[in-house]
Amino acid sequence: MQCGPLICVIAALAIFTLPVDAAKIVNQSIPIAVSVPVPCVGEVVDVSGKLHTVITFTSNGRHVNVYVHVNAQGITGTGEITGRTFQANRRLILALTSLS
Repeated sequence: MQCGPLICVIAALAIFTLPVDAAKIVNQSIPIAVSVPVPCVGEVVDVSGKLHTVITFTSNGRHVNVYVHVNAQGITGTGEITGRTFQANRRLILALTSLS
């Protein structure tokens, strides 16, 4: 099963409801295994490893804040044609605020 960061955020928002002034933190490592077409190298790369994800939800009665931090943990890939190896070393930070 594949779970992208945005899908995880949507699922978490659907599951968790927060009382006023409550905070909820989700901290987990999500294993991934996916084949991704990479146009700049001209081939499909088979990728596997873990995405370390921290999602924080807070609500103060007027605002709902969601902070998402995702970083690669040992994510590597192998080109299906050339056999070249790749290593992911990026992170994603997303902050969302909603007025109630």
